[in-house]
Amino acid sequence: MSTTRDTQRAKLYRAERSTAAFQRRPFTTMVEVWAYLERIERDRWFRRHFGRWRFRAHDGRGRRRGAANTTGWLTLPRFARHPQYILHEVAHCVAPAGCQHDYRYAAVYLKLVRHFLGAEAHAELRAAFKANRVRYSPPRQLSAETLARLRERCVSMRAAAGPRE
Repeated sequence: MSTTRDTQRAKLYRAERSTAAFQRRPFTTMVEVWAYLERIERDRWFRRHFGRWRFRAHDGRGRRRGAANTTGWLTLPRFARHPQYILHEVAHCVAPAGCQHDYRYAAVYLKLVRHFLGAEAHAELRAAFKANRVRYSPPRQLSAETLARLRERCVSMRAAAGPRE
């Protein structure tokens, strides 16, 4: 089984933990969590962007981390029961398959935070992403001319360096 390395996970978690929205008071009961998930499911904006979803949350007893899968199952231990963490797990469900914590996931997560937590939380998370070098937009594509120039430059630098010993 080959798996791709999730190179952005630690950076994203570090950025997340540095935000004030992540420090909010957690929900005290699973009933509050279920109500919040239901609010997300019924939101028109959410349905327009991500389609219809049915999220189901477990209380996460005995788990050290929250988790989510592409079918809408969320596992939320006590510490993970606050809005931003729930949005993090929801983003795992609705982001394109196989993207783990890459730029596509981060973009979806930012959209969810902006809509459900507000522009201030979005700006803070985006600034934390920038400070921690978390990518949330597609990588730039170089033009054919630029690639040709870079190749020529590499060839000339190798020639100037001489043979390797």
